[in-house]
Amino acid sequence: MSHKEEKLIREVAQSEGKNVDATIAQIRKELEESEEENESELIDVNQKAGLDFEKFVVQKFDKKFFQIRNWAGDKYVEGRYAETTTQPDIQLSLKLGANSYPFAVECKWRSNPKVISSNLPKKIN
Repeated sequence: MSHKEEKLIREVAQSEGKNVDATIAQIRKELEESEEENESELIDVNQKAGLDFEKFVVQKFDKKFFQIRNWAGDKYVEGRYAETTTQPDIQLSLKLGANSYPFAVECKWRSNPKVISSNLPKKIN
């Protein structure tokens, strides 16, 4: 049960003169004992923002010239993760004629970005 759902149930129980804590406890018990699958899932907003940022980055590479070779899905549970989780987020290849040049991109989403200056040339020939 989400925080918002619990708040709504509390308000309704209180308006109907019911024991709020007992009502919440009963609903929690019934949900735990239910064999039905959860209809909702809490979304980690930072994780979603990170994935959205990766999608944004991928769209910056023109598919005429860049091929996605691997796009990591950093999944883990209780400190366990696949060895591939330590690899870069996106592995691409730049295709120029008959040649292919592999490279990787590591994406780091920050809710409070820092300005990073670079002395790289604006255009690479």
